[in-house]
Amino acid sequence: MKEIDDINNSLNALTRAKDLLKRKLSKVDPESMSFAKIGICTDFLTRFY
Repeated sequence: MKEIDDINNSLNALTRAKDLLKRKLSKVDPESMSFAKIGICTDFLTRFY
């Protein structure tokens, strides 16, 4: 049971981080984003999907 609780805690932490990042990215002005910045964000997010 401890292993399952540890996994659930890790998943919850990742979900919180993903939601926070999603909220931050939704506030970003797309016109001010360079392709490099978009690529960095995309590379970061692909680890969680």
